[in-house]
Amino acid sequence: MIYLTQLKERIPYFLPIASALTLVLTLPPFNLWPIVFVALIPFYIFIFSEKRFSNIFFGGIFFGLIFSSYLSVATLSGFKWIPDAYLFSTAINLLPIPIAIITSIITAFTWIYVFYLRKYTQNAFERSILFVGTFAIVEWMFSKILFGFNYGSLAYAGGHFEIVRLAGSLGGVFLITFFIVFINASLAETLLYTTAKKPTRTILSLVPLCIVLITFGGLFLYQNILNKQFAKNTSSLSVAIIQNNARKESDTFGFVKNGQFTFPLLERQLREVVNTQVDVIIYPFSPWVGVLSDTINNDSFNKKVIAIDFNTFGKWLNVYIPKETVFVTWDTRLEDGKFINVLDYWKNGTLIDSYKKRKLFPFLDYTPKWSQNISLYTTPYDASAGESQSPIYVNNIAISQLVCSEVIGSQVAKENVNSSDVIFSVGSEAMFEGSIASEVNLINAQLRAVETRRPVIRANKFGPSAIIDRYGNIVQKLKFNETGILYGKATITKKQTDTLYKKVSEYPYILILVLYMFILRFRKRGLNKT
Repeated sequence: MIYLTQLKERIPYFLPIASALTLVLTLPPFNLWPIVFVALIPFYIFIFSEKRFSNIFFGGIFFGLIFSSYLSVATLSGFKWIPDAYLFSTAINLLPIPIAIITSIITAFTWIYVFYLRKYTQNAFERSILFVGTFAIVEWMFSKILFGFNYGSLAYAGGHFEIVRLAGSLGGVFLITFFIVFINASLAETLLYTTAKKPTRTILSLVPLCIVLITFGGLFLYQNILNKQFAKNTSSLSVAIIQNNARKESDTFGFVKNGQFTFPLLERQLREVVNTQVDVIIYPFSPWVGVLSDTINNDSFNKKVIAIDFNTFGKWLNVYIPKETVFVTWDTRLEDGKFINVLDYWKNGTLIDSYKKRKLFPFLDYTPKWSQNISLYTTPYDASAGESQSPIYVNNIAISQLVCSEVIGSQVAKENVNSSDVIFSVGSEAMFEGSIASEVNLINAQLRAVETRRPVIRANKFGPSAIIDRYGNIVQKLKFNETGILYGKATITKKQTDTLYKKVSEYPYILILVLYMFILRFRKRGLNKT
């Protein structure tokens, strides 16, 4: 502690910079996730020990700038979209600059506010709640503003720990983040207590640590109760997920020639699967370039848009897919003049059911009107949103769906999961060169499993693909950029119950914390009068 104090005196911003760099190490490709439980200790000490207003401001600037810069640059710098939208791709590549600037400024003013309120906290618990609540609320706000861009970064790192991840069933990503930051705050208070000259701090400084230990015990007990509850009346759904790292168009897609569809790479992989007798085969990508329609007629377009019709694809399915097996594809369909992003379920060469993507992502699924008005188009055609939340049934097992970006947030998962037994999360981050976006969305799939208490089948053409149990644990996995077939079974419990998070969301927790901030302000007035 003395060493930290000396460093702080020599380098005023050493502590916030140390915390930011440590947090970076918890994320891909470093993945040193256990240190997320101590990464914020230097920043906590800085916030509650620094005396100068300007140092708090610039400390917040450096903390926000380093952390947000890494997240945004590492994720967005390798973004590549369709050739016709090169201006959009360039804009996304440059987006980390304004994100980092705005994030760092908001972070700085946020901690100035905490600096303003900290003198009205009277003990370690109140200091911890002020720090933890502020951090968790700000990260939640960033996630909402940036369409889930920051992915709940602390929850991503700490979510590797099952007991911590279990908090998601009570309060989602927000409560996981809150718990992780509270662990940091409790350890910081313990460190300050053990190194302080008495009677500067009392044994009450250990109260936050005691709360953490009690919470861990409660979560262990909660997990044991859940294990007993779901141990009976189980069944299973067997799946095979086809994954490959082919990126050349000639390898990645099939084509229609002389009225017949052919897809050599996929056909080779299917020959391996057909003898395994699985319930469902998932190909988490479009098998063709273009859209599926009733007929191949492109007279209404100035270029080839419709690639294949139902009859042609059905003939191909009858050759390569066993009659008793359901084959799932992710493609775009032209229906009643609308382009729809769908998960199609095929059996015996015919389409038996579909899920139409409900929550469309701006610029990737459609071009917003304001962007069209300035002639900045990002999509060759705009997708239309689906409405149905109904599950799809395979062997009497109800399956809810999350298509691509729908896995990022919790809202669609909570809406779609009604009466379902398992979630299929099918998507791809093919527009990103690196693995970070794909790895993070695997964690998002784990978090959706915990929040809904349903197993999740995560299928990604380039990986990673995984079988995830109801607690968010990865049972089986194929790595990013690995070619192969992931075979697995999702354990289904027919007696499903909704989680507390699905019933109440994170808003009650946020409201309590906001009320606490107001209480501190009222306390300030009372102390001033006294």
